[in-house]
Amino acid sequence: MNKFIIILCLCLISLFGAAIESTALETVSTIKSLGLRISSVEPIEIQLVRARAANTLLGIYHHLNRAGTFRRPMLGGGYEPPVIPGEHWDVVRAGTNFILIPIINCSIVNALNDIRTAFEGAIRIECLNASVIARIALGDCFLAPDRKNYRNSSKYFSDQAVPEQELNSARLGVLSGLFFKPSEHGHDKLIETGDFVYLFGHPNYKNIGVGPYAGEYVYMVGYAADNLKMYVGFGGFFKSGPKTAKQIQWNLAVMYVEERLKRTACLDVVYEIDMAFEEIRAIKSVHRRFDIDQVMEIQPKKASEEH
Repeated sequence: MNKFIIILCLCLISLFGAAIESTALETVSTIKSLGLRISSVEPIEIQLVRARAANTLLGIYHHLNRAGTFRRPMLGGGYEPPVIPGEHWDVVRAGTNFILIPIINCSIVNALNDIRTAFEGAIRIECLNASVIARIALGDCFLAPDRKNYRNSSKYFSDQAVPEQELNSARLGVLSGLFFKPSEHGHDKLIETGDFVYLFGHPNYKNIGVGPYAGEYVYMVGYAADNLKMYVGFGGFFKSGPKTAKQIQWNLAVMYVEERLKRTACLDVVYEIDMAFEEIRAIKSVHRRFDIDQVMEIQPKKASEEH
């Protein structure tokens, strides 16, 4: 094989690889490609922050839903531990849950790259773990490298005088709480783009079901053309894109009735789904406000503002 043919082959391989990478990038939805809008009632600088947050959330959930599947229940009860392949994630216990967070002293971008490069089915989590990972992705988006990595460093926890026995809970608290005000501060406030929301499933689901449909941890990522709020979350239901609260709650109703059908085959399915949906719709969602004030505080100031 002469030199010209070798060079030609290398060029074709390079072009083919670039085409694959470009195609992969094009499959990641954005608020623009989805035709979503950010609320127009806020100042433009706030809208830009919300738009950036929404695109970050759409991006990380794209990869979580592409490569992820729900953790499997174990015969003895409970679920298998969550898994993200690579060397950058720890499993930390939080009450009865197991949460994945980047290993201490790890660069956050390296941890997130484990997700972006994971093969299909290699990630095993559920919507709670996905919501924490999404917050970490927001931190990677808005915090300067020295700040975001410092917050996940042994020096940070040493500076905060965190006792060894409280280290894991402190790590989880720092990373999972990024840019979100406690729910009591968001009481009765409208859900806006970037906000973190929990939509309850059927109140009796946990008594009969072993799946992940007691509720959904989701993020609001913008308004559709009909002015309906759109939410993104983890699981096959969200692979086709964001959904409205009504669609999510209807899916939760269907999952509840499907669990009932495993025990009682002679159900009027249409009636049962309608009734379950009405019960779910009556439950008020819980949400944390995306803390725009905190985000704006860390934005670099314009030269004109410094004088």
